Amino acid sequence: MGIQAHAVRDREAEMGTFVTTDTTIDRALPTPADAHSDAQCWTIRDMATATVLVIGATLIAGLIAVVVADPLLDAGQSFEDDATAYAITLIPSMILVEVFLLASAIWFGPRKYRLSLATLGVRPSLHASWWLPEAMAIASLALVYGYDAVMSWASVEPASTPDEVFENVGPFIVVALGAVLMAPWIEEIFFRGFLFGGLRERWGWILAAVVSGFLFATAHVDPYGMPVYFGIGILFAWAYHYTGSIRSSIIAHVIVNACTVGVALATSGSI
Repeated sequence: MGIQAHAVRDREAEMGTFVTTDTTIDRALPTPADAHSDAQCWTIRDMATATVLVIGATLIAGLIAVVVADPLLDAGQSFEDDATAYAITLIPSMILVEVFLLASAIWFGPRKYRLSLATLGVRPSLHASWWLPEAMAIASLALVYGYDAVMSWASVEPASTPDEVFENVGPFIVVALGAVLMAPWIEEIFFRGFLFGGLRERWGWILAAVVSGFLFATAHVDPYGMPVYFGIGILFAWAYHYTGSIRSSIIAHVIVNACTVGVALATSGSI
């Protein structure tokens, strides 16, 4: 037995895996912080390809929606004049784009490299604070309506959402489903978990937050609101970096979108 024990120790020393006591084994186990530090090993090319595919798929879906909805219109009508046709044309930009974002983030991230969804930030927070999502939502709403107040003072008015969205059940359901139920968690997975997470591994969290925030703002196709989306994108990226999870930003995103949709509905005169 003594000879065998020496042989085992010699082999372990050569492999660099020799452990002397149970205490040493415990110290070698990953800490909670280590468990949340999965490296996002997808490449910039993966992120660029995913982004281009989402844009292309959304444009194609939009063209198909127009072709499908057009026969529903009478001569001289616009899509906003027919509730069904309008709802159909809203589906690509409000619902299908979210499906494309989720699929591309998973396909070019965890699936491609055989990783868990935790690498997209889908996991418990390291620094869980009950007040953080609410504070982020309040800060985001202050940014939204503060920016609107400044722009109004400067006589710059945003392009308003057509009243037809709130006057007809079909379009409103599409907008509410996309903006309140789908966008918050899917956009956090794509822009924070996939893009910010991947860029942070290479450029550090500050530059990654700036770039992913800019892409988040650009994706909303709203020149008027780009500064607001950019600021919110950076804030949500910081939350992911701080907590190791997208949970707080998802909750804040839900609150912000629900409030903005609710205010738009209340001020549209439809209720």
